[in-house]
Amino acid sequence: MSSPADRIRRIVLGVVLGSLCGFGFGPCLFVLVFVICTVDGGGFNSLPKHKWVENMVNNATPGILILAPLAGCVVGVIWALRWNRRDEIKNPGSPP
Repeated sequence: MSSPADRIRRIVLGVVLGSLCGFGFGPCLFVLVFVICTVDGGGFNSLPKHKWVENMVNNATPGILILAPLAGCVVGVIWALRWNRRDEIKNPGSPP
C-alpha cells in the first residue's frame, strides 16, 4: 500500500490533469458545435435553419465552459482512486 501522501498527491494530480484535459477538450466541442451550425446553414451573419440548432449553439458556450473542466476533474479523480485501489490490491500487507 502506498503512503497517505502518495494517495493524496495522486488525487490532486488527477484533479489538475483532469481539468487541463477538460480545458483542452472544450475547444474541440466548440469546433463541433460550429461545424453543426455551419452545416445547418448558420454563419456569423445568419441564423441556422432549425430552431434546435440555434438553441444548442446559444446554450453550448456556458455548458462547455463549465462542464468540460468539471468532467475532466471527475475523470481524473476516478483515475486516481483506481490507481490507489490497484496499489492496495497489489501490496496488501505493506505498512501504511
